[in-house]
Amino acid sequence: MKKFSFFFLCALSPVFLHADDEFEEDFEDCVDSLAFEEYDEVDEEDSREEDLAFRIKESALQAANDAMQDHNMPLSKEEIIYRDCWPPQDRHWIIEGEFLWWKVGNKYMDYAIYQDSIPPYNQWFSNSLGDAVSDFLGEFKKVDLDYSPGFRLNLGYVFPSTPWIVNGQYTAYHASDSSKIDKLDLGYAILSVQPQLYATRERYASFSTGFAESHISFDYNVANITFQRSIELGKKFTITPFFGPQGAWIQQKQKFHFISPTPPYTTLALDTLENERWALSAGGILTGIKLDCCLAYGFSLYSSTQVGGVYGNYKRKVLARTLPPLGPEQFSNLKDTLKFSTFNFAVQTGASWNRNFNGYALRVFAGWEFNLWTDLHSTFRSIPSGNGAPRSAHVPVIDNSDVFLQGLTLGAELRI
Repeated sequence: MKKFSFFFLCALSPVFLHADDEFEEDFEDCVDSLAFEEYDEVDEEDSREEDLAFRIKESALQAANDAMQDHNMPLSKEEIIYRDCWPPQDRHWIIEGEFLWWKVGNKYMDYAIYQDSIPPYNQWFSNSLGDAVSDFLGEFKKVDLDYSPGFRLNLGYVFPSTPWIVNGQYTAYHASDSSKIDKLDLGYAILSVQPQLYATRERYASFSTGFAESHISFDYNVANITFQRSIELGKKFTITPFFGPQGAWIQQKQKFHFISPTPPYTTLALDTLENERWALSAGGILTGIKLDCCLAYGFSLYSSTQVGGVYGNYKRKVLARTLPPLGPEQFSNLKDTLKFSTFNFAVQTGASWNRNFNGYALRVFAGWEFNLWTDLHSTFRSIPSGNGAPRSAHVPVIDNSDVFLQGLTLGAELRI
């Protein structure tokens, strides 16, 4: 019976070992050395064992031959179509980089109102200070931030033998632009037919201005750590819910410069400079879901939706300086810090090409992304009312608006 045990081990070994061209010869040597070591001295019971060993050997050889044929068998058409679907199997490290080509905007980025014509005479009058008043029918002049570059980095780890992923992400974006309108030759007479210009941000200058300029700088830095779980729905679809903490450091700086004629109808001017800034430093949570749809031959469609919120410090500051034609400089310094909460929403969609190589997997993708942060932008605006005296109506008010970022996202992901 001891020999039979060795026969059995020899016979089953090719089933558990990777089939190759040399295993059959090794197997025969193993069986021959054990089965025929003392062939001349075997009894009838040993004879039966040898017969059984031969049968096991024959079955094992056939099983190994079948395994070799299966190993060399070409992939089916369906396997070829879906073999590069994302995410890949048995790849544990995630390295991803993205190039962002985004545009940022919000509602209150104006700095002046421009009138290309003067309202009829009966819409004008003078108050006790001699200020001209109109209904301010005109066009808002504002800084329109153009598309600017940014980047995003991801580093993640896929836990072995589980569908769980931990991923760290950092997004950085900066945009800046300026705009101005120069009408130094504007008249100030009530019957003038020349275009008029009115500042919307000045503190001490008269409401009518001959030169207006604004410069905006926007900085966006957001980081998060998410825990993700991939769920496969057949060969084509994979959904990945995720959640985790996030931090946001976002700020905007806006500078204004106004040169304003001084009533009554004189070339003397007020020169006003003003700086506004708001900054958010906050932390919170986010959650969302990603969807990958494998089309064929490595091409896929993807989408991602996330919502979140942060709570933290919100700093607001306004510093203005006016140089009158006669008299000392005048200054205004307004600032405050408050606890602030804002919600953010983001959606991304696009297409990708994926390929599994020997030892690593590569994904190249392109898509469109939209981000929204609620009530994040605030500014001190000073727009005269329609039929009131402009100076008395120049009461600074704080206006809040949403901030949105949208644009193209290009990137590549490597899994090793």
